[in-house]
Amino acid sequence: MRVSVKALLLRVGLVVLLSQVSKNSLAAQVSIEQEVKFKWQGFTVASMRFNGNLPSSQVDEGAIHSGGQATIKISGETKGPMRWIEDYQATIFYVENREQEPGSVFLLSGQDNGVPERREVIFTDVDVPFVKVFEDSTAAEPLQPIEQWRGN
Repeated sequence: MRVSVKALLLRVGLVVLLSQVSKNSLAAQVSIEQEVKFKWQGFTVASMRFNGNLPSSQVDEGAIHSGGQATIKISGETKGPMRWIEDYQATIFYVENREQEPGSVFLLSGQDNGVPERREVIFTDVDVPFVKVFEDSTAAEPLQPIEQWRGN
């Protein structure tokens, strides 16, 4: 099965979101960082970096404006010859403890073959996720959350 780097980044981001890490579980742990490189026939075709418990100096400006503290950051990009086929790079922030609207938010900022992409999805305990921003160069329609996404 062939999965694009963009799809992989989005799936990993959604897994992080849907896991809904408790507000205090990451606070008690040390900061973590992990880099994963994807190779095909000896060539590095993509890389992803996972960061947890970020200090405020590493928080994306959009996360700060959302009134929260970024706890998880995932960044990834295609590399080497893969860029000729799919030139994609993105950074995802998972932000929790929002002051304005209690809950969490998923922020994505990326570029798909040079075209900017942005997403901001707000998750609360009482409502279906709210898509505040959904700019995607390949999606004809914005993401439409469904009732089953609420809660768990």
